[in-house]
Amino acid sequence: DRVEKSKWCNQLHLLGHREDIPELLAMSNCAVFLPTNEGLGLGIIESMAAGTPFIAHQVGGIPEIAPSALHQLLLTPVGDLSALLSKFNALHSLSKSALTELKQTLMAHAAQFELT
Repeated sequence: DRVEKSKWCNQLHLLGHREDIPELLAMSNCAVFLPTNEGLGLGIIESMAAGTPFIAHQVGGIPEIAPSALHQLLLTPVGDLSALLSKFNALHSLSKSALTELKQTLMAHAAQFELT
């Protein structure tokens, strides 16, 4: 309901269960992970491996797998919608060169994890 009322309603798509995640991540500008409890965060690792920036709740193991230098840009407290939208706007406002650097940083960071 909040998405439908926001200015992002035409740009944000809630897709549900999918089997084609690598292809979707390659086409995405940003992935959003909003668990209230998370062990490892495999989806975040997959997002980083695809070079797709993400926004995630700062819970469980997520801060440990996200690049520490990017915590302020990428991680948000659970339930803080204004912080989530602020992070989304910050990513959306990055220059092309800053976005390219962010994607490269994420891919390099993801290389330390084994995805099978």
